Amino acid sequence: MQNYHIINRKVALLVTILLLVLAGFQSFQLGQKFLYGGGAIRPLTQQAMHQENSTPRLDLPDKLFGSVGSAIKPHKLIRKTRLNLTLIGVLSQQKNALAIIKQDNKEKIYKINDEINAVAYVKAIYSKYIVINHNGNDEKLSIKHKAVPMERAKKERKPRKKKMANAQKINDNSIDQNGVIVIETRDKLKLKKILGSPEKMLSVISVQPNYRDGDLYGFKLNPGKEKVLFKKIGLQSGDVILEVNGISLDNWFKLVPARLEMSKQNFDLVIKRKNQMHFLSINLK
Repeated sequence: MQNYHIINRKVALLVTILLLVLAGFQSFQLGQKFLYGGGAIRPLTQQAMHQENSTPRLDLPDKLFGSVGSAIKPHKLIRKTRLNLTLIGVLSQQKNALAIIKQDNKEKIYKINDEINAVAYVKAIYSKYIVINHNGNDEKLSIKHKAVPMERAKKERKPRKKKMANAQKINDNSIDQNGVIVIETRDKLKLKKILGSPEKMLSVISVQPNYRDGDLYGFKLNPGKEKVLFKKIGLQSGDVILEVNGISLDNWFKLVPARLEMSKQNFDLVIKRKNQMHFLSINLK
């Protein structure tokens, strides 16, 4: 009888130990679910694969979200630049985008990849802002006034006039009796290439905005790399272009249509030189 009680106690102890082990295991599983969520990952069976493949398939176009190498357009998350710069105007016209930036009280026209200073350059130009790469970081410089679309700038174009009132013909040996600049053939070819590209034009001619009573009043020209050619077409350092083929340069957004006029075979200029108006006609035929 005594042996029977001893055996019962041992069996009870063994059952208790087994229950404790099972409880511990269940607690461990509950803890795993609580920490990591969800049940155990089951392997994908052939039946599941068959059911998945039998469902209707939606074919989406490739590169729906852009290719790996596609450029990402800057957005509002780009922080404002810390540089002391002012964006005066933007001429956004596809590949020929230009930006007018004021730095140290001086205004200059920039194109994409142009250096602003030793630590910054123009990375991208948009209608209302530009992106500057400053020491390897992208920064945003916004324009303070609304940009005028190119269509509106074209509508503001004035009718072509033969010559501006009170404008005088420039007296020069390179001008014929009709007041047209006489340009040699090789110089004509060079001029066509320069005037046909804003990048080349800005590389050989320095263009700065000119103001009168706080308003834009033409653009001041100075020779760059092509000083001889600059003189051959009748221009002098400090000349202010007021009109191109009847387009008055009193608005930033007239600069692009005016440049397009200068890429034609013939164009007329009204310039201001030493407080006097002059009429200049150039023939590239």
